[in-house]
Amino acid sequence: MVDKPSRAAVSLAPTPTTERIPILDVVRGFAIFGILLVNLNTFTYHRSYEHATGWTLLSKFLNRGAEQLIAQFGSGKFITLFSFLFGLGFALQLVRVEARGLSIVRIYCRRLIVLLAIGLIHAFLIWEGDILVYYASTGFLLLFFRDFKPRTLLACAALFYLLPLVKWEVTLYQHVRKTPSSQVGQSLPSQIGQENDIEQDEINRRVFRHGSFREIESRRIHNVLVFYSEALQEAPRRLALFLLGLYAGKRQVFRDIRSNAVFFWRLGSVGLVVGLIGNIGLYILYNPLPIWTSLLKPVTAVMGIFGWAAVYVSALVHLIEKEAWRQWLLPIAEVGRAALSNYLLQSLFFVTIFYSYGLGLFGKIEPAVGVCLTMLIYVFELFVTKWWLKRFRFGPVEWMWRTLTYGTHQPVRL
Repeated sequence: MVDKPSRAAVSLAPTPTTERIPILDVVRGFAIFGILLVNLNTFTYHRSYEHATGWTLLSKFLNRGAEQLIAQFGSGKFITLFSFLFGLGFALQLVRVEARGLSIVRIYCRRLIVLLAIGLIHAFLIWEGDILVYYASTGFLLLFFRDFKPRTLLACAALFYLLPLVKWEVTLYQHVRKTPSSQVGQSLPSQIGQENDIEQDEINRRVFRHGSFREIESRRIHNVLVFYSEALQEAPRRLALFLLGLYAGKRQVFRDIRSNAVFFWRLGSVGLVVGLIGNIGLYILYNPLPIWTSLLKPVTAVMGIFGWAAVYVSALVHLIEKEAWRQWLLPIAEVGRAALSNYLLQSLFFVTIFYSYGLGLFGKIEPAVGVCLTMLIYVFELFVTKWWLKRFRFGPVEWMWRTLTYGTHQPVRL
């Protein structure tokens, strides 16, 4: 998760309406919604629902639409935003600590150690899809880049992001060479290196839907270890996004968004074009095509991820300038202020709804219903967070995080 930014550093120019709505909190709150949407989708039923008895044409259309919505506009985009915000949060913390004449190393390491502990508890006792351990462990590497100049950070970010992409392309090329050119692209294993094992999915569905707590815990530990081992392969790309956020922080891109209005318009315009090309290209490439076209899939996927992430940031920056939108963005910003608490709250919803010691609905609901459920959970988080922050300075987990980091009780009530 991300360090809570200084309000003075990221707010709009002081006006009575906008002073309370830092743009980074809005982006973070929006990213929390996207992560909920994508994560909840992993619990829904995707396999051959179009062949099930009783399905109508409308229900098939809605479920296919929900799947495409999440795939085209959700998958990869929001985790990219969160990783970027993590690096940006480090940059803001670096400025604040150095302004006091202190070293960031000690306090930052303590923050990451506490975050690591929270992540381990979350992963092994609540939900195996945890990203906190991954963020905390990779976050230590940011200390080595804190004195780099912005251009050097940008170059390092590009290098680290391209390394896994090149490796992936080499792997695909080796398969292309071994496959007869007469075969279509679908004959190539399209999920090389990804967890798409039908047998493992069926085991998860059976255990999480019907298993005892002990069986679920055993399966959860197995999944956590698999997830973290695969996440290691993505470490360079995640570090690249951290560095991109650190770059934006050093360039103070969000310090005065009105002065950078032209930059954000260009960012959104270019992002829209790139994102559309990436999404359309990737959709086409998953149809029967010559085998060599599989080499284009990683490139189009990256274009879609970065393009739409840029569009989301640009859109939120411009919407926050409009008076009519600020009343709607304030609750989202409040969710962003308590992002860690809301992220963990979502996991509690997951296990309560989908695991056997809850409602046991794992794999029983369809993607369209999952989207509706996402909306309901997020609206609940909007109201609960608003109620909480009217009475307290931080979210409950954020308060605990700060208290353990500084080793002293932090004032929590307003």
